[in-house]
Formats: sequence, C-alpha cells, structure tokens
Amino acid sequence: MSFSKSRSVPNGSFRIAVELGADDYMTKPFGVRELLARVNAALRRVSAPQGAPSETAAVRFGDIELDRARRQLMRGNEAIALTLLEYRLLLAFVENADRALSRDELLNAAWGIDYQGTTRTLDQHVSQLRRKIEADPAKPRHLLTVHGYGYRYRPESGP
Repeated sequence: MSFSKSRSVPNGSFRIAVELGADDYMTKPFGVRELLARVNAALRRVSAPQGAPSETAAVRFGDIELDRARRQLMRGNEAIALTLLEYRLLLAFVENADRALSRDELLNAAWGIDYQGTTRTLDQHVSQLRRKIEADPAKPRHLLTVHGYGYRYRPESGP
C-alpha cells in the first residue's frame, strides 16, 4: 500500500500512513516514472516469497532434479518425460513444499479454475507422477496423501 501527500499536509502524516500499513510514501508532486518504479519494486517484493524457489532454480529431492529453466526432470543422467499436466502438478508441489494442498488447489494449478472434471483424474495423475519419481510408488516418500483432503510434497525423505 502506498500513500501520497501534498506538501501542505503536516509531517506527522508519514507516521500515520506507516501505522495504517503503508509500504511506501511519496510527496506530491511526483513523476509518473517514479511512481511506476515504486509500484514495480513493490510487486517484485510480493511476487517472490522468501524461501520459495526462484522460477529458474533447480530443485533436488532424493535422486531427482527438476530443472525449472529447461522444464526438465532428471534422475541422474536420465531424462524423465513429463506431460504438461504432470509438470504443472509437480511445480505446484515444489512451490508449496511441506504444505498440504487440497485437491481443488491442485486441480486449479494444473487444469485451471474452470476445470469441471472429477478429483479422480487428479489422483490418476499423482499416481503417474509417483511412478516416475518415487523409488517405490506403493510407499511414496515425496508425494504423500493427506487423507480426506489432498496431497503434500515432502522434499526430503524423513521418518
């Protein structure tokens, strides 16, 4: 949130604006370029949450590496083919590591908000992903079921 003020407003208004939740403060008159630069800076801060992998960072878990820049999944030197929907699902998992994702959230991430199919389709795609990335798909270590809710991606196998 940004505030702007006229030069005729008392200086205490900066303190009030910050207390009300302002991230930035500009005094009138200001140039359009300065305003756009400040808006773009604020958008960059919001769009890259701390701890989340960057859009091009490679993500490793177990013996698997997801190269986001090349949109490629590798096990050692072997490429693992992914469909577009599998890739979108895997990205949703990676971007929300250790967070339980509802079936609806995953459907929206892979198929889009207008998807009218059943959650069984999602279950089938998760099963296909498990066959591709899990050492033992029957006992998954990375793509875990959250019964009655959805799934959770655990980057490192643990207890």
